[in-house]
Amino acid sequence: MVMPDELSPTQTTLECGDRPVSASTVTGRPLIILTAIVLLAYTFVSLDNAMLGLALPTILKDTGWSVAAIGYVTTGGFAAAVVAGLVVGPLADRYGRRRAIQGVMLFTGVFSGLTAVVQSFTQFAAVRVLAGTALAEGPLGDALLSEEAPPRRRGLLVGIAQAGNPLGNALAGVIAAFMLPSGWRALFLIAFLPAVFGVIAFQYVRDSARFREQAPATRVGSFGSYRQLLTRVNGPRFGWMCLFMFLAIGTYGILLIFGPLYMTENGGFTASRAAAVFAAAQWAALISQVGFGWLSDHVSPKWTMVFCVGMGALCMVVIATSAGSSAALVTGVIAATFFVQGTYGVVPRYLAESFPTAIRATVISVGFGLANLALVLIPTLGGLLFAAGHSVSLMYIGAAFVGLAAVIMAFARNVTPGGILT
Repeated sequence: MVMPDELSPTQTTLECGDRPVSASTVTGRPLIILTAIVLLAYTFVSLDNAMLGLALPTILKDTGWSVAAIGYVTTGGFAAAVVAGLVVGPLADRYGRRRAIQGVMLFTGVFSGLTAVVQSFTQFAAVRVLAGTALAEGPLGDALLSEEAPPRRRGLLVGIAQAGNPLGNALAGVIAAFMLPSGWRALFLIAFLPAVFGVIAFQYVRDSARFREQAPATRVGSFGSYRQLLTRVNGPRFGWMCLFMFLAIGTYGILLIFGPLYMTENGGFTASRAAAVFAAAQWAALISQVGFGWLSDHVSPKWTMVFCVGMGALCMVVIATSAGSSAALVTGVIAATFFVQGTYGVVPRYLAESFPTAIRATVISVGFGLANLALVLIPTLGGLLFAAGHSVSLMYIGAAFVGLAAVIMAFARNVTPGGILT
């Protein structure tokens, strides 16, 4: 395996003539507001996705639609997220992160909220697939926050923002418990909030100094960032990172989509007990994303991620070999979620410090977009294995995924915590 030479962030070069810019960052109240906004953006996205899963039994009973049909819609939503990631990143590098985030939040908030008023399966499928593009919001926020955060607090702040994912999952369970008795449609009225939030909140956010200091004439065209991304220097580095992220998100998808079902079928858990373990795992993930983000401010982000996915692999093996021991199964699920999702408290800052401003939004958005292909494939793969009675094999596949991810990251370039972005 050949990986690019290890460099410090300030040694990063671009073949397109990108130049280092000042270390200007925001501090104090503006920084707190920006971090909170990106955190809430992630929270709204995961809240909407989790609410669909929690409302699924009620939706099926109310409408008579099949589980398979809903599964196809879910896959279509993840596919839309992949396409959105490929498009919005380059646009953000050309026209600004703030505008791109506002546009995505407005678009997805409207279609997520329309779930509450659909009258047919066709309408439901259309709005849910289009709502899937919401997954493109977070990476744009990561790019903006990484550029504005003080270098020695970058990991902590990005980790806090990333914690919106498990926070949204956890809040969805609480909200659903109160609102589902009134019907599933009322639950999705909350999904209109991102549209309102996006329009209002980002009026108080500016694009980063690094982006603004680039004269419009020197910025790449709307999709010209792809040419810079796929150069001899940047291309291989980006490709390996996409594979790393694909493998990590694949294991995350296994835990998120099939974890509760695995506990009921292989551990004899009741649905309520499995849901309680799932909720506990999400709170553990919230802690890990903030904690590992903070840790990456003090030790190598690269080796922090190697540790996370390596431990995640061991925990997936514990899950697969926990037959007859509910304690081992619970421990394995919570610990695997803790370490695998903790990786994503570090990934955005590592990408931000590995690539320059001119293509930063493209790198993060496209990287996450391509990695989300795992969420398109995992539902089908997992469904086939469960139907064939080989659910344990799915856990071993998850272990292999993050084990390979650890090997890939061990050979990746290193970045020094607290470096000034280029």
